[in-house]
Parts: sequence; C-alpha cells; structure tokens
Amino acid sequence: MFQTSSSLQWLLLSWIKIGKKGIAMNIKLFGVTRDIVGTNQLYVPAENIATVGELKTWLYKQYPAIGELNSLAIAVDHAYAEDNAPLWAGQEVALIPPVSGG
Repeated sequence: MFQTSSSLQWLLLSWIKIGKKGIAMNIKLFGVTRDIVGTNQLYVPAENIATVGELKTWLYKQYPAIGELNSLAIAVDHAYAEDNAPLWAGQEVALIPPVSGG
C-alpha cells in the first residue's frame, strides 16, 4: 500500500487543485486578512502570478481592504519573502498581517 506524509499529500493536492483557469495556489490567511477575506484559506489562480509582488497586486485588486493595512508580509515555505521572490503551485504561502502587542 502506498503511504504519503501529510506534507507530500498537501503538495499533491496543491498540484491537482484545478480551476476553470488552471492550477491554483493555496494561500493561508491569519488575523485581519482572514477577517477581510472571510476564510482561512484562499485559492488563487497561479497562471498570472509568478512573484510575491504579483500576488500582492492581485490581492489588493480583489480585496482592497488588504491594501489599506499598514503592513503585510508574505511567507513562502515558512520564510518571509521579498516582492521579487518567485511563486509556484505547491509552495506553502501565508499572509502575515500586522500584529500588535509589546
């Protein structure tokens, strides 16, 4: 019997998530970004988004309130990513909203 780890299963599911326009990226949302979008995961069409910066542009168009946040970091595979970092389906992508506290 073929067994897979949970991370491999997630990767396989990410690659086979097919929409009308092709493969989608799975974006995890936290805090205020989750509140704005209304869910803790978002599937984003991957065909026109090649970098973190392009993902931000897409998010700001789809959810203008995200663009009004005083900061927004994006983590790719558990590390903060710059706007020029490449993206592809199968990566773990998370929106990190501003946090408060001391």
